[in-house]
Amino acid sequence: MLIVKKDKCTGDELCTTVCPTEAAHMVDGKAEIDVDECIECYACQGVCPHDAIEEVDD
Repeated sequence: MLIVKKDKCTGDELCTTVCPTEAAHMVDGKAEIDVDECIECYACQGVCPHDAIEEVDD
């Protein structure tokens, strides 16, 4: 499961532009990942220059 580390997210929306399922979206200026929609393609993690997206055990 991928999560956004809010303290590292700058709100640049790069992750939302590459997400094929639109699981990555913005809430109050920070990215969030809808775990029900995420297919774990890691595109968002790869494009984030701030290391704000990490994989955690569900």
